[in-house]
Amino acid sequence: MGSLSLFVPVAEFLRLSLFDQALARATHQAARAAAADPGLCEARIRGAFQPRPGETLIGWLLDTQDDGAVGVRRDDGWPTPGDAAGEVLVTVAADDDISDAVAWNDGCGGPGAWIRVRSRIVVQPWSGFARALFPDGFARERVSWARNQRTV
Repeated sequence: MGSLSLFVPVAEFLRLSLFDQALARATHQAARAAAADPGLCEARIRGAFQPRPGETLIGWLLDTQDDGAVGVRRDDGWPTPGDAAGEVLVTVAADDDISDAVAWNDGCGGPGAWIRVRSRIVVQPWSGFARALFPDGFARERVSWARNQRTV
């Protein structure tokens, strides 16, 4: 019984670590894709969260409905287990000069602008014991930056 009480928290921690890695990688890929093709910013960001052949981790963890596609929704808030079950919430913002303290614009901005992609998910606990302790799940967030590559 003692080894089981150690196994459950360690397994849950490793599982959360896998979610963090998958979300960080997808967020980084989304920022790079948006920067490379800012004219199709939204489509490129959604595409970065989709599983690719040979990349089973993103699909296995983030495709909660097991339909081959990850649900991505643009939203600035935190997901809750009920309203955004299985969706990755993404916020995209851009600023031409991050040192001027002016509010960020929605979208990928103009040529040379800094693009910030923020993604958020709620990970539901795997074990019943962890679900009892954390009924709302574990909120995870990752942020990645890129520079808009548009020249004109």
